[in-house]
Amino acid sequence: MYAPWQITIADWWSVSLHRRFLQDPKHLAELKLAVDELYNNYLTEAKIKAKLDNYKTLVQPLVTIIPDKEFLPVLNKALLNQEWDTEYTRIAQVTKQHRDYFFATLENPMPYYQAVELLADNSMRFGWDVSTDLQGDVVSYTVQIATTPDFSKIVKEQNLSETELILPKLANGIYYLKVTAKDSKGNRQNAFDSAVVAGKRYFGVYAFEVKTNEVVGL
Repeated sequence: MYAPWQITIADWWSVSLHRRFLQDPKHLAELKLAVDELYNNYLTEAKIKAKLDNYKTLVQPLVTIIPDKEFLPVLNKALLNQEWDTEYTRIAQVTKQHRDYFFATLENPMPYYQAVELLADNSMRFGWDVSTDLQGDVVSYTVQIATTPDFSKIVKEQNLSETELILPKLANGIYYLKVTAKDSKGNRQNAFDSAVVAGKRYFGVYAFEVKTNEVVGL
């Protein structure tokens, strides 16, 4: 349902103000402290469980009668009580999972935009923005060009440190570009772009059509 960057702080990276804030090591350190303060002081598993326990005896009887019995979105109505208990336990653990995920994904390079253009000499330029790594790690790129959005039919693949690739003009047709950024520790990131083909969304993919005298983004 979501691109990997959409459930991290990278979701705000395309906003200039947020990008300037996050690139400042002082501000990033303050953000980390704020997240830890919220978790350690207010949103620990024990504190959330204590709140849930206050409501459990009130709520639990209601989920077994109409209308909850019929309309709660459960996988199996015959196992409603079991599913409710599982969800009750899960909720208390969510904030720690999100806190840990927040810190882990800070290691990933930031997303970027991709583009393709036809140059005056009839060659093609595949370009993308620099992918910033908040820890200052060196970032390299893997460029893939395919005729299918799932990249099962790749026509070109290359690793490089630059943010552009110049190639001879491709034959007319529809193609897909996917640039994957990787830092020196192996953490990866894809682009902001996405392509919808036959009702399915492919994250990190830029779709384009090569025509006789132009290249058009789709």
